[in-house]
Amino acid sequence: MNEIEIHVRFGECDPAGIAFYPNFFAWYDHGLWTLFETIGLDRETAAARYGILGWPLVAAESRFLSPTKEGDRLTLRTEIVRWGRSSFDVQHRLRRGDTPIAEGLEKRVWAAAKPGGGLLPLPIPEEIRARLSPVPAG
Repeated sequence: MNEIEIHVRFGECDPAGIAFYPNFFAWYDHGLWTLFETIGLDRETAAARYGILGWPLVAAESRFLSPTKEGDRLTLRTEIVRWGRSSFDVQHRLRRGDTPIAEGLEKRVWAAAKPGGGLLPLPIPEEIRARLSPVPAG
């Protein structure tokens, strides 16, 4: 789990003055990359160490719970909530103080480039699962 701060800027808002919905998906993506960076796994390191392109997005959804506007400072909490063989689910929770703003869920794939084009899903290394899995309570 990782948390980052998002500062909503003028250019991220629609004519009504609220954050334009595509920006939420950009913030979610930033949250995921930042989560991997907390274990030293940026794009270049992932490619060199594991031969992958990254974590392509294969499904995404978001629920918008409360509007947010220019100048708001939000907290984005990102965590991996399910591991598959080569895919994983990422949950994002965005809030302003105690006010929930949005919740997102993404499905990502641990993938390399397939010879001739496309993506080749690869098994997620156990060391990655262990470093990014939530610590059991108790």
